Amino acid sequence: MSVISLERPDATAKAPDTSKARTIFSEWWSHPLASYYLVLASTVLLSAFGVIAIASASSVWSHFEDGNSWDYTIDHLKVMVLAAVIVAALAWDKDKLSLRSGRLAFDNEKFLIIISWAGFFVAVLLLMLVLIPGVGYEYYGNHSWLQIGSFRLQPSEPAKAALVLWSAA
Repeated sequence: MSVISLERPDATAKAPDTSKARTIFSEWWSHPLASYYLVLASTVLLSAFGVIAIASASSVWSHFEDGNSWDYTIDHLKVMVLAAVIVAALAWDKDKLSLRSGRLAFDNEKFLIIISWAGFFVAVLLLMLVLIPGVGYEYYGNHSWLQIGSFRLQPSEPAKAALVLWSAA
């Protein structure tokens, strides 16, 4: 049985030394690419959690539909790989043949501003098209889809990306 002591600790006892850990953290945080690596690490972790969530939420339904439990997860991974290729292509600096850190490889920032405003207005237009009777498509009780042939699009998804790009410009 342990006894709890109510006596004050010795005033001469030393606290653990954390100065080395603080120094290492300060050096790392002051590195010019620290914010880039933090964004990259959080993106990879969130993507991994997304794949796990897709796999856990859809495996039974996917197996029931076509006998393959990984069908939706594989589709999600294909889109993730495509997105990674697009981001790498946009970030590629063709002059130095290396990836730029923290910036897109656009030399003309006006081009980025024009693209972001155009994307923003297209997104708003698509969101308004859903509200027009006969144009918006109801899917699983939700009247927020557009359908062109066999292709269905929920305009809120590209609107999120357009809003992020517009906010960054």
